[in-house]
Amino acid sequence: MSSVGGMARISLKTLLIGALWATCLLTLYFIYPHQTYDGAQPIDTNLTDPQALQRLQSKLEFVNGKLIERDYELKSLRDRLQQAQTENEQEKHVHESDPIHSINSSQAIDLVPNLFKLMPHIHKDPRALMPHRSLGHFKHNADMVLAVPHVHREKEDYLISTLTSLFTQMSKDERSKTVIVVMVAEPFNESIYDEIVAEVSEKFSSQIKEGDLEVILPPAKWYPDLDHLPEKWGDDATRAKWRTKQNLDYAFMMLYCSHIGELYVQLEDDITAKPQYIAQMKKYASSQDRWELLEFSQLGFIGKMFRTETLPKFVTFVLMFYKHKPVDWLLDNYFWVQECHGKSCTDLSKVRKRFRPSLFQHDGYYSSLTGKVQKLKDKDFNKKGAAGQTDPVIFAHPNPPASVNSSLKAYQQYTLAKCYEGKSVFWALNPQPNDYMMINFNQPVSIKSYKIVSGDRQHKDDRLGNSSLEFMPVFGKAPRPKDSFLLDNSGFVGFQYFNTSGKREADDDVIYTIAEGVIPSNFGLITAARIMNHVESQNWLIISELWFAT
Repeated sequence: MSSVGGMARISLKTLLIGALWATCLLTLYFIYPHQTYDGAQPIDTNLTDPQALQRLQSKLEFVNGKLIERDYELKSLRDRLQQAQTENEQEKHVHESDPIHSINSSQAIDLVPNLFKLMPHIHKDPRALMPHRSLGHFKHNADMVLAVPHVHREKEDYLISTLTSLFTQMSKDERSKTVIVVMVAEPFNESIYDEIVAEVSEKFSSQIKEGDLEVILPPAKWYPDLDHLPEKWGDDATRAKWRTKQNLDYAFMMLYCSHIGELYVQLEDDITAKPQYIAQMKKYASSQDRWELLEFSQLGFIGKMFRTETLPKFVTFVLMFYKHKPVDWLLDNYFWVQECHGKSCTDLSKVRKRFRPSLFQHDGYYSSLTGKVQKLKDKDFNKKGAAGQTDPVIFAHPNPPASVNSSLKAYQQYTLAKCYEGKSVFWALNPQPNDYMMINFNQPVSIKSYKIVSGDRQHKDDRLGNSSLEFMPVFGKAPRPKDSFLLDNSGFVGFQYFNTSGKREADDDVIYTIAEGVIPSNFGLITAARIMNHVESQNWLIISELWFAT
């Protein structure tokens, strides 16, 4: 509840009580026997005087008329006071959060010790750390909070359909342990908040009453001047302001929710949820021994689950760089700093894990950034698989002992090393020209044949484009196969360009990128193999089969 609203209600009560006292005093003024009337002298108490009796009768008639008027006014004021008190109690029940559901300056410093250095414009103002206005009340037994930031869109709004989907796809028991917090991120236009509250109150009144749904408005004081931002990534001033404010929206929401339950799931206001999504998220979270982030969608910042106790640490990181990068980039950097060493990220998959199929689909077409349309769809949303998973399929083979490395950034646990060992596919982000995959054999080996397949039935676009397979012979002057080629002076001999229209026998309706062949025996021993990518790709890369037969 805002302090302005509270002052308005207190002023109304004070006014009404004052009016009651004024009315009583006014009534006493007219009936007190020693008062004058119309400038006359005090009433003569000699009742034998006809003139005195006439004056007394006139006085009584006048006072009686005034009493009738005062009685009507008193009744009206009593009714208004009773109505104001009732409305005040209702406002207190619905709008005032439990005291534990607010963050004061000392609590904020405990959560983010350098908060006032990162946000100097706050100047330790406690009003900058609490919602300016709110709808709903604190649910003490919640164990999960779903965070839904909302920004006004000029052409189409998706919030009500998003909330409908989220509530419809959870059971009654799940609802009793879950809170959805909608943050209307329009601190400079409270009329938008009023419109949302009116619509939400009409459509989700029971959820508000039960504490299942809260709507908050962040304070304008939380936001610094956003009109003078550094130029980054080719963004114009409008886009830079939009993404910077969005980072601050997320930071405020995370701080507000950091004491609600145990699990925090970041969503958006234009999504659809799958049936039983709550149960699937909790089951997956409970099955993981060590994690900091679980992802239930592959898009942006949708479906990202944190433990609430870790939110302040991530908020600190966001506030350090909120002017420089969008939040999903900062999320990658956050884990890269913690878990990666150079180009090695072997520990990343232990703390950042991806659930498939996706539980949330992005539905919005019109972005909250005016003039921008967002056509992204989660390609994993409609997939089904055993135990809710549809991991790409690895075709495992025994390979000679080797150490492997790559210039490509691996996606989560899908590393090149695991692919070489037959434990999982190699799944990497968009290949760029001169990206490579290197296999250094522990000792020179004689390889009879090879087969490398890029692609996956469920992820048909994640495959190599123009690329080549090369081998390093022990002897620089080893006989070269007829169709071999040299790409550089490194000593690698190119054996084959990948066939970008390859087929598997069991999947003749799917296109793969394949390199397959035999190595002449007179080529001799081989010390290394290299896969080189030669073109930029808009898609990711999957190596689903990697085999060097000896």
